[in-house]
Amino acid sequence: MLCHHLKICLSKNDPIKCSKCFKKFTSIKVLKYHLICNECITQSSGGESINEVPLNSKFELSSSAFKKFLQIFTLISDDKINDSTEFFLTNRDNIKELVIFLLNQLSSLKIQFCLKVKFIRDVGGHITEQYAYFTSVSRPLSNIKFFSQLFFKSISDIDTNIQEYMDKGSGWVVDSIEKLEVRVGKYNPLYGSCNVKLPQKLLKKQAVINIQNKDEKCFLYAVIVSVFMDELKTKIFTLSFCQKYVNRFN
Repeated sequence: MLCHHLKICLSKNDPIKCSKCFKKFTSIKVLKYHLICNECITQSSGGESINEVPLNSKFELSSSAFKKFLQIFTLISDDKINDSTEFFLTNRDNIKELVIFLLNQLSSLKIQFCLKVKFIRDVGGHITEQYAYFTSVSRPLSNIKFFSQLFFKSISDIDTNIQEYMDKGSGWVVDSIEKLEVRVGKYNPLYGSCNVKLPQKLLKKQAVINIQNKDEKCFLYAVIVSVFMDELKTKIFTLSFCQKYVNRFN
């Protein structure tokens, strides 16, 4: 119906563009998809994207992709450092400051570090150089107290990759660390929620704890019943029984 409506409203000479964001399209079908998905709203707000960096930060927002859901913050090296671990430790406070800022904005992130490294090689007195990029594993982070764990794992990833690169090369050595990219994306972890009715096969076994509830604590209630089952006078597991023990669990 929407496509039919657009065909009627748009004459042959009318430009095919969105009435909200005025973006032009090559066909009515593409415009229809744009309107259904509310892309103009997503693009203007950037979802939950970050369009700035903390004050006095050494990082700058260098690029973004996927409608700003993936963003890259860049730190250009000012010092002549030729060791990746030393570089990370030197800039740890700057990196942590950026991460804290991002967590305040997005609450949950996926972070990947990428290091641009300059290598040199001396072949018969002739110095040659080349650049290479090394990335860490992309890891989720939802609380700053886990930053150190993520930080040192990422250092280990990159240091291992650099060592393997030099071992496979022919005399290449690290001359300097050129820049660091912190690649950040919004992370939406899966959460348990609501009550799902058990299939008859499982229900008849009477071996699965399944508390009827309307919040996101279904797993917690199941744990409570399994731990405090001896205190139950009957085999009927009620929500009111579980709620007495909620505060005992982290």
